[in-house]
Amino acid sequence: MHILITGASGLIGSHLARALAARGHRVIAAGRHAAEPGSTACTLSVDFAQAPGRNWWAPRLNAVDAVVNAVGIFEEHGTQTFEALHERAPISLFEGAADAGVPLVVQISALGSDAQAETAFHRSKRVADDALRSLPVRSVIVQPSLVYAPLGSSARLFNQLATLPLAVVPSARAAVQPVHLHDLVDALVRIIESPPAQSCTVAAVGPAPWPLADYLAALRHALGMRRRAWRMAVPGGWIVWAAAVAHRLGSRTVNADAVRMLLRGNTADVSAFAALLGRAPRGVDQFFESADEREAARERAQMQTLLALMRASLAVVWILTGIVSLGAYPVQASLDLLADFGLRGPLATVALYSGGLIDLALGVAVLLAPAHALVHVWRAQLAVVLGYTLLITARMPHWWLHPFGPISKNLPLLVGIGMLMVVSRRRS
Repeated sequence: MHILITGASGLIGSHLARALAARGHRVIAAGRHAAEPGSTACTLSVDFAQAPGRNWWAPRLNAVDAVVNAVGIFEEHGTQTFEALHERAPISLFEGAADAGVPLVVQISALGSDAQAETAFHRSKRVADDALRSLPVRSVIVQPSLVYAPLGSSARLFNQLATLPLAVVPSARAAVQPVHLHDLVDALVRIIESPPAQSCTVAAVGPAPWPLADYLAALRHALGMRRRAWRMAVPGGWIVWAAAVAHRLGSRTVNADAVRMLLRGNTADVSAFAALLGRAPRGVDQFFESADEREAARERAQMQTLLALMRASLAVVWILTGIVSLGAYPVQASLDLLADFGLRGPLATVALYSGGLIDLALGVAVLLAPAHALVHVWRAQLAVVLGYTLLITARMPHWWLHPFGPISKNLPLLVGIGMLMVVSRRRS
C-alpha cells in the first residue's frame, strides 16, 4: 500500500511509519522535515502552518491508498496554532483526499474532543473530527487516551511523579485510562490494512480506568519501587496554578490546559479497542518489556527530579546571596571581608552592591529565563563562580583552610552548573 502520513516526525507518526515500512508498505512522510536517515519513507514537503488547500492536496493523493493525519501540538508557538494545525490544515487534507478518491482517511484525534471539550486543544481536534465525518470518504477517527510511550515527554513526566516519595494528587477523583504506544500503533496498522466497512470513531484506551493517584501508585510499582509513596490531596485549582508556574519556568510538558484535561477525566469503554487489537491492551504492569527498560526509565525519572531540584537550589543560593550582600547581612561585616581582599572605601561599597545585584540577577534568571536562553545563564554563573574562586585564591588563599569550606564548596557548585548547562544545551 501507498500510505501518506502527516506528522511522521512526531511520536505517534514516527512509530507508525516505521511499523508500516517494516510490513512492506510504501510510506510517504508529509511535513516540513525530511525523513529520518536510513528510513524507507519518501517525503512530501509541506508546511501545515500555511495550510495548503484541497486543490493542492488532491493531485498529490491520486495514487495513495490511505491517509493518516498524526499532526498535533499541545501548545501554540508563533504560526503553529491550534486553528492552523488542528483545523485548517487537516480539513484541507481530508477534503483533498475525498476529491482524489482516497479509500481511507485515519484521523488521530484525542479522547475528550467532544461536545464537552473545555480546552483549545480538544475543541480544535473536535472541529477537524466533525469535518471529516461530514465528507464522502471512509474514515476512522482514533481518539487515544493518555498515551504511554517509554521515551515520550508525558510518560517521562508521569514516571518522574511516580518516583517521588510524596504524591500530590487532586482531591477530585479524576480518572485516566492510559494506552501504551505499541498498542496504539498496532491498532492503527490493523485499521489501515483491514479498514472497517463503515466510517467510525474508536477510543484507544487501556484495559481499565485508574484514579490519578492509583495510576501513579501502579506506575511506581511497575518501575520497580516497592515502598509506597505518601499521598497529599489538594484542590485541582492549586494543581492548575502550579502547572502554569512550571510552564512559565520552562516546562515543555506541563501547562494549565494539560492539567485541566487530566482533571476532567479521560476514560472510555475498552471493548471496541480490544476487538480491534484482537486482544486486551496491555496494562500498567506490562508497560516495560524488560528489566533493563524498567530500570532505565526509573533512573531517568529520578535524575530529572534531581536536576530540577538542583536548578531550584541554585536559584535559591544566588538570590539569597544577593539579598545578604545588599544589606540582610551587616554591611560593615561585609566591608570587613572586602578589606581582607584588599578593597576599602567607596570602591569596596561599589564592589559589595554590584556583586549583590549580579548574584540576585543570576538567581532570578534561573527561574525566568526561557528554555533557549537558559544555557547562557549557566555560562554566566560558571564565569562568576570561577572568577570569584580565582580572585579569592590569589588574594585570600587562607580561605581555602576555613573549617566551613566557603571556597572549596565552589568545586561541586561548578560541576552542578556544568551538568545543567549540558542538559540545557541538549534540550535547546
